[in-house]
Amino acid sequence: MILRTNYWEERLIENQFKLGTKKMDKEILKIYKLASKELQALVNDLWFKMLQNGSISQWQLYQYGRYIVMQEQINKILTSLGQQEISIINTQLQSLYETTFTESARYLGGEVLSGSFSLLNTQTAYEVANANFKGAAFSDRIWKRQDLLKEQLTRVITNSAVLGKDWKSVSRDLASRLEVGLSDSRRLVRTETMRVLNSAAINKAIERGYEYYRVLLEVDACDECYSEYEGKLFSLKGGSPPPLHPHCRCCIIVEMNEGERVDD
Repeated sequence: MILRTNYWEERLIENQFKLGTKKMDKEILKIYKLASKELQALVNDLWFKMLQNGSISQWQLYQYGRYIVMQEQINKILTSLGQQEISIINTQLQSLYETTFTESARYLGGEVLSGSFSLLNTQTAYEVANANFKGAAFSDRIWKRQDLLKEQLTRVITNSAVLGKDWKSVSRDLASRLEVGLSDSRRLVRTETMRVLNSAAINKAIERGYEYYRVLLEVDACDECYSEYEGKLFSLKGGSPPPLHPHCRCCIIVEMNEGERVDD
């Protein structure tokens, strides 16, 4: 019976992980594509204006306040991108918390009541979604990434003007930088999703009076996770539940029977 119960717990988290990350990936890809088009339009306009005055050069880039305007436009594009990305992730993480918290009652021996997610739980969902992981909330990581991306994009455009590159080459270089940002976003989505799903399962288990959990290691779990979690029993109110590191897919399994040893 325990194996069957744990199986459904695992399946719940796995299914929510797949559904949540797929939805966020799709929405985030759209806003990154839009940002890429806006940056391409910026470069096209900037290069056209420089060519109208004779050539592509650093000198031309700094004429007529072009450099300052370029910086302002890049900042506007990336600020909008960051705000939309945070909104997408925040909304979906709270939704995943609510679903996992509510559905966990099925394998923890309770009823799943329609409309049972209270205002207090809603506040908890918000707090969990925006909690720190390794010293920073996901929104802080996004803004840090956007600041770095802004520096990189500005450098690409400036260096391209110095070298006299054509606008198509510059657009490709900018798109490449955005691809790195998109890859970072996908990694963040997976890490934060697993963190929220595990937190929801833990909070529901505590509410139902359970005390311990184990960690189900993913198939290709790293040495760090094996060392931290393999064969150990943890208190639901202590320990260091997964994710242990970015991209970690390990999940918690509530211990249905009293354990012999707690490894906090």
